[in-house]
Amino acid sequence: MKIEDQKKSAPRLWLDHRSGAPEEKQLGSIPEIVWQAPEYQFREKGNDWYSIVLHNFLFAIIIAIGGFAVAIYSSKRPDLVKFAVSHRGVKVKDILYPYDNLKSFWIEYDPPYRKELIIESKKVMMPYIVIQLGGADPIRVRENLLKFLREMRHEESLITTLARVLKF
Repeated sequence: MKIEDQKKSAPRLWLDHRSGAPEEKQLGSIPEIVWQAPEYQFREKGNDWYSIVLHNFLFAIIIAIGGFAVAIYSSKRPDLVKFAVSHRGVKVKDILYPYDNLKSFWIEYDPPYRKELIIESKKVMMPYIVIQLGGADPIRVRENLLKFLREMRHEESLITTLARVLKF
């Protein structure tokens, strides 16, 4: 049977709004079946579905402490930090990152939004070091780093993107 023939012989459904009961009418040789049913399947939801926080005291405390910590951290002003790029490595405050422990770098320069030096580290626990360039000349910083590291574009992680969008 062709699709056009199936469409012609297929039953048409309609709803009898007066009684809501199934109704059969003969359309050609196929009986038409009509009924009422819910628009979608409703599933009962327990209290835990709506909010685990309302029923789990420990979880509520953890969320409250986390929210408080985020509020404190977000209101803290950054310290003024001294950075240096030398023949020994990259220095942040009093911590020297020797070039032997670093893989590559990238300068993200889009003033006034972003002026960052992103360094990929060989360390697993700290894969990227992000340094604000501030008033440093990005061309001079790049020229110095090219002597020791390769330049490679680093994609921003989801966490870093979220932190930037949320203004952290």
